[in-house]
Amino acid sequence: MKNIKLLDVVALTVDLPEHNLWQGQVGTVVEVLANGNAFRI
Repeated sequence: MKNIKLLDVVALTVDLPEHNLWQGQVGTVVEVLANGNAFRI
């Protein structure tokens, strides 16, 4: 897997119903956190 960086478009590959997020939803990375281990979408 390539490194995710600021302004990359990403898509969920699994459902996260506890967060009301579903497989296939897309977003843009607007902040990289924890040395690239977490992201704000």
